[in-house]
Amino acid sequence: MKQSSLCYSTPARFQKAVCSCLLVLAGASIVPAQNPAADDFERASLGGSWTRFGGSNAEIVNGRDLGVPTSTWLFVGWTASTFDADQFCEAVTADTKPDTLLTQVYVRRRASDLARYGFHFNDENPDGTGIDNPRWEIKYDGVPTAQTRTLSSVPTAILPRPGDVLRIEVRGTSPVTIKGFHNGVEVVSATDSAHQRITTTGPVGMVSRLRRGGYTAPPNSPVFASWRGGSLGPVLALQRLTFAETNFALRFDSVTNKSYVVRWADSLNPPNWTTLMTVVGDGTPKSITVTNTEPQRFYSILIN
Repeated sequence: MKQSSLCYSTPARFQKAVCSCLLVLAGASIVPAQNPAADDFERASLGGSWTRFGGSNAEIVNGRDLGVPTSTWLFVGWTASTFDADQFCEAVTADTKPDTLLTQVYVRRRASDLARYGFHFNDENPDGTGIDNPRWEIKYDGVPTAQTRTLSSVPTAILPRPGDVLRIEVRGTSPVTIKGFHNGVEVVSATDSAHQRITTTGPVGMVSRLRRGGYTAPPNSPVFASWRGGSLGPVLALQRLTFAETNFALRFDSVTNKSYVVRWADSLNPPNWTTLMTVVGDGTPKSITVTNTEPQRFYSILIN
């Protein structure tokens, strides 16, 4: 099971303007082991939870970071867990990562051709003449060059630094929606409706490579300090209903053959959840009308 939550706050004396505090916590609290999963790389070797691809020799390089011991190519996927198709991958770059190593976080890696949706920073010029074209990119990546596509590119004046957080999220099938986040701020988004789009679940992971043009990096270069990944919960939306100040609707998308347990609690310290309703998904959006007269109430959805 996985959970998403939100908090609804009713203003004092039921004023006309209903105030809502939306706290979407995808994959929070009650989840099975390893979904979401996390790794801080605080050990001597990478271990069996990760799989290397494309001839990468990625390894723990200093007892605390994932890096590249002898080559400049890092390509790993978390294969110790199976996540839903709607998934995320988040990594913190190492404090001493060389600037010459570009990084990518990816989702939905396909086994047949290593295709994936990747989010990364790129400052290379397309013609290879320099590195003065800084931008965030979302790419359909990892397949033969003729199929590789840049789905979205956004210029940026805020350059990434070691210790930054890179995150990618993917949802849906037709179209596929992909979002990239830098230090918690969404910086680029894209949709993919092409016939070869990736619609099913697949491992998430990270990639790094050297900037093109003769750049180098020292041996045992650290790249990533930590990582998180897992299934995304449903997006909960709060909709005010006009017929009463304390009535509103919880809205979320459903998936066929999954059940959704809608619950509420008046506190999270600790929560004492009460089941409001169980809904069977059929692939359509769901809307549940609720009445709240409490100053604050928390709602969550468990997916079975």
